[in-house]
Order: sequence, then structure tokens, then C-alpha cells
Amino acid sequence: MLYWFRWLWCMIRTFLIDKAFAKPCDATKEWSVVHFICTPFDCDEYLHMNNCSYFHFMEFGRRNVFGKTLRCIDGELGRQMRTAVAAGHYIRYRMSIMPFQRFQVHTKVVATRGRTFWFEQRFVANGKVVCQAINKTTLIDKSGEMYKIFGLDEELVPPRHVELFSEVDQFASEILKKDI
Repeated sequence: MLYWFRWLWCMIRTFLIDKAFAKPCDATKEWSVVHFICTPFDCDEYLHMNNCSYFHFMEFGRRNVFGKTLRCIDGELGRQMRTAVAAGHYIRYRMSIMPFQRFQVHTKVVATRGRTFWFEQRFVANGKVVCQAINKTTLIDKSGEMYKIFGLDEELVPPRHVELFSEVDQFASEILKKDI
């Protein structure tokens, strides 16, 4: 139930409040920031935020970017963007987020290649990055080109850490294809 309440709040904030008062986000140049509080329902038996909850909050960060980006997209490009699915994650934890602690999820698009793009996401609490993640997202619609969706003239070249994640992900994908 908490997930749906947060989802509803994020959608209201993205499409109504931010639309009325904030400029659209250029997801390739600036960080989109969403604010949260860690509730006891987000915690595990060790009384810090559960690993699964990080993915839960990252989803809202990506939805916020999609919402702000889709406001600027009309027609075919907007329809392609709606077929995006998470295809892989890399996450690195540095410190714990405790119950009732405020934190932000910062999200930015850092690379595009064909119909795939990568988000970098950071959890920031008390002014410190407590967690960093890379998320690979792919369009189900095979005709999309992500750099056009984000208003770029050419593909966004991945930074080195994203390139390394992409190589490992490609290797793991090949192993998975053999097992199927």
C-alpha cells in the first residue's frame, strides 16, 4: 500500500506541481531530485533501509525523469519512451539510511546507445552520497533511438564506469542466452 501511495504522490508532483512551477528537466545535463523519508516499513531487521527498498526508491527517481522528459515529447518519440523497461542494475552501498531519516534520490541520464540508455542514481542523506547505482533501461520497441528522445543530436558517450558495467552486463547476457 505504501508503494502505491508514494507512486501517486510522485505522479501528482511530477505532472501537476512540477509542471505548473518548474521548468522541464534536461535529464542529460542536470540531476532530477526526489525527496523521501525512510519509514519503518522500508527497514529490515537490522533497523536500516532494506536493499530492496533502494530499488523501490530508484524506480520513483526514474519515473520522475520520465515524467519531466515526456512533457517535452510529442507523437512517436513519446510513445516509444513508454515502452522502456529496466534491463540491469549495478548498485554500491556506502552508508546506511536509518528509520525516519530524510534522503534524496538524484537521477541523471549518463549514456545512450541505440535503444538503450543508462541512468546514474545517487542516494544523498545529510549531504553525503550513501549509495550509487547504474541502471540500464531498454526500449521494447526496437525502432527507438534514445538520443533523439532526450533531444540530443548524437548519442551520449558512456563514462568509463558505465562502459565497464555495460561490458559485464553484455557478458552476463550471453551466459543467460546459453542457459535458455
